[in-house]
Amino acid sequence: RRAAARVLGPSCCAMASSSGGAAATAAAAAARPGAQLAQTPDGLTLGEDFPYVCEVCLGPNPYVRMLKMPNSRECKISGRPYTAFRWKPGSEARYKETIVAAEVAIAKNVCQVCLMDMEYNLPVAVRDQLTGAGKGGERGVGGVQMPGSDVNKEFYWENQRQSLAAGTLQGYQELNAGGGAASVG
Repeated sequence: RRAAARVLGPSCCAMASSSGGAAATAAAAAARPGAQLAQTPDGLTLGEDFPYVCEVCLGPNPYVRMLKMPNSRECKISGRPYTAFRWKPGSEARYKETIVAAEVAIAKNVCQVCLMDMEYNLPVAVRDQLTGAGKGGERGVGGVQMPGSDVNKEFYWENQRQSLAAGTLQGYQELNAGGGAASVG
């Protein structure tokens, strides 16, 4: 399969202009209260044309060459094929790649690469314990109990994908209305 390369300009993301490399990126991540969602360029669809990632994963370079690999990877959570993205955030950084599907990341409000919460910049397990959402099993969009069997998971994530395509996914609606990171409630 061939991957199409796309060069994104400085208008594609609202990043800090620090040029200290990986150490500066890690220091910037530790200094800020929460992760910010990278701005989606005009005319691109979130999840299909641009990944749902935080600014830390995108890196300090405003010019990012991103490889788009349609239906090339299997989501680590839903098990469904998704459009993967791969890029090198800085000159001395390693390549980063999306590991979960966009509908999963938006539904759970996590970065597709580092799986950190987009609002609080915490690991998902810590966030769920602090907010009390971790009690009684895994919860999805709107506090709905996540399905347990493979067939039900497939049905659930297909419905999430259709909701994302129609623009009616709960986290996606909050993201568009608020202009920032969506919160799963």
